[in-house]
Amino acid sequence: MQNGVYAALSLIADYPKCTFYAVKNDYFASGLPRLENLILVSDMQWVDLCAQQHPVITIQQ
Repeated sequence: MQNGVYAALSLIADYPKCTFYAVKNDYFASGLPRLENLILVSDMQWVDLCAQQHPVITIQQ
């Protein structure tokens, strides 16, 4: 959310076979280009995704 959308370009470059999600309003406010494997969701969809998933995200390089 918010500043977290700036990681999208790096994540997609590092993990091109993965699909990522971002809050639509935050992403459009960032001015970043639309990315193919990035799914933009509403605030309510984001809450639903978070409720369905494990609350910890770990990205290792």
